[in-house]
This record gives sequence, C-alpha cells and structure tokens, in this order.
Amino acid sequence: MTLINYLSRIHFGFGAIDKLKEELTKLDITRPLFVSDHGVNNAGIVDNILNISGHRDAPVFLDSPPNPTEASVRDCLGAYIAAKCNGFVAIGGGSPIDVAKGAALLATHKGRIGDYAVLTGGSEKIGPIAPIIAVPTTAGTGSEVGWGTIITLDTGRKIAAVNTNLTPKAVIADPELTFSMPKHITAATGVDALTHGIEAFLSPRFNPPADAIALDCIARIANNIELVFADGSDREARKEMLMGSIEGGLALQKGIGAIHAMSNPIGEYKLHHGTINAVLLPAVMDFNAQTERENMDRICIAIGLPKGSDLAKWSRALMQRLDMPSGLEEMGIPKGDLVDIAYKASKENAAKTNPRLATADDYLKMLHASY
Repeated sequence: MTLINYLSRIHFGFGAIDKLKEELTKLDITRPLFVSDHGVNNAGIVDNILNISGHRDAPVFLDSPPNPTEASVRDCLGAYIAAKCNGFVAIGGGSPIDVAKGAALLATHKGRIGDYAVLTGGSEKIGPIAPIIAVPTTAGTGSEVGWGTIITLDTGRKIAAVNTNLTPKAVIADPELTFSMPKHITAATGVDALTHGIEAFLSPRFNPPADAIALDCIARIANNIELVFADGSDREARKEMLMGSIEGGLALQKGIGAIHAMSNPIGEYKLHHGTINAVLLPAVMDFNAQTERENMDRICIAIGLPKGSDLAKWSRALMQRLDMPSGLEEMGIPKGDLVDIAYKASKENAAKTNPRLATADDYLKMLHASY
C-alpha cells in the first residue's frame, strides 16, 4: 500500500502575498512570530510582509543561519515563548523555514530536536505542531511543502526529522519575492530543486503522482534555470522556477538518493546545500545510468534531449554554464576526509531510496569523481 499525501494549501502567483492576512485569520494565528534571516530582511522583504500581514509590530526572529542549527532553533523557540506567540510565518529559503519547523516542533513537544531524528525512529513520535505559514523567497529547497526539517546539532552532526505534521499549513508562493536573489543563489537553489525532481523520480518507491510531478519539476527547472541566471528580472522564468521548486518539494515524499546521501555529511562543512548538489550531480547520474536507462530516457524527453543522451555529460556542462564549482576540492573539502564522508553517506536515510544500491566504496568512487 502506498500512502500519498499533499498537505499544504498553496497560494501561487504574482500578488499571492496579499493572501497572507487571510491565511493568518483562517489558521487563527493571532500572535505570529515572523522568522527570516538578515539577508531577506535587508532586501526589505520582511518589512513589506509585516505591513501586508496586518501585524506590523509583531516579533521578528532574524538569526536563521545559512544551514539551520540546533542553537538557532532553540533561540527561535525562546523568542516564540517570550512573545507568547501562537504560530509562525517563515519567510525565506529553506533555512528560515526549517528553523521555524524545528521551533514549532519543540513548542509542542518535550526534549531536544535530536530526539526526533528519523534515523533513530524519533520522527514517529511527532504529533501536531504549532501552525506555520511558509513564504518562500528562493526557488530551490521546496521546504515550504516538505514533510521534514534538516538541522545541524550542537555536536556538529546533521539530522533530519521527517513527519507529515511538519508540513506548513499554508504556503504563500509569490514569484515577486524571489527577484532579490543574487545570481549565484538563483543558480544554486535552482540546481537543488532540479536534484529533488531527478532523485524523487528515480526513487524505486511506487508513487505515480509523485513521478508525474517530479518530471514536470525537471522540465520547468531545466528549461528556465539558464534564462533566470542570465536575466533575474525575467518574470516568466522566475514564476516557472518557483513552481518547479514547489513541485520538487512535493515529489520528495517518494524519496531522494545518492546526491543527498552525500550532500548531508558534506553539509557539515558549512557549505551551500545546492552548490554541493551541483558538484555531485554528474557522478551520481553516471552511477545510476548503469541500471536506470529507461527512466533516464524519460528524463531526457522531459528536458528535450534525445533518448539515450548522456545525462551526466549534460548536467556537467549545465553546471559549468551556471558557474558552479568544478569539484569538491575547489569547495575546500580535504581529500583525506572522503572515506569518512562515504561511510556516512552509506548510512544516510536518503541512501535507501537511491535506485541503485550504493556501498561505501561506491560512494567513495563518486566522491573521487566529484573531486
């Protein structure tokens, strides 16, 4: 039996932000905590949303780091409790949204965020959490519609908590809010969304609706990422990228694979998640192509390539055109650490849904190919 859930109510399109006040009322969030980061705030987005929301003087938490940490979740929860809030509005990319998810979880559950890690069975204990409205300002993570949150613990270990209760109740997806993204963030977050679509589609789990959504995600991102990279003011391309990002997040319930199995431990080096995925994508496509030719051909068709095309070669050329790093060495990963990263990747939950089972040795070969 397959359980298929799509849980968020999504307002999508230019001007969608005007629906925020309505959603706050509908969810009975009378004392929201607005969660974002300093970059989004400096762009003027937070102030604009506060005015639109009808809660101009609401408390704001801006200390979401580029990669969410246990400390940031703890601090966000402290702000939530101190202001006697009863819901969250998370504004930004995956980091503020994941920080809000972690704080919303601990606002209603005892213990620490690490107690709810999926690998240790803790995620099964997650019940209803404080309500969240997600307002994405990037087109990449899909966290606004996702079931999970990824947090780096105080120990430096990265964990994922995964449960349908972590899904935001409502999403305000307004492409206008993504226009302030710098060029390199546009590219990196877009590649993140692309890898979500590819890995979800190739996952061996049976979920045809997710397959259809994943293929549409791949097509939208592949056909628009270079357009928006070249011209960040391209309204149609921005809209397509945001929809592709949402679709990638929706498809993730089918599973992810080797790219994310490796990027999670590499993320402990405090590097951008999407950039890591960009470097790993070609090697993983090459590894999976050896058993997934039929599904690879369906991806080729989705992005307008002939059947039988070398997707590893295609993705490598795309990453070069997007000015992504040439490899892990350029990103500062010590070569001597690859064995440890490979071992950790083989134990990741994401490794279970790669279409071709990979051993630690296989991961080491892919890491060397990405170096």
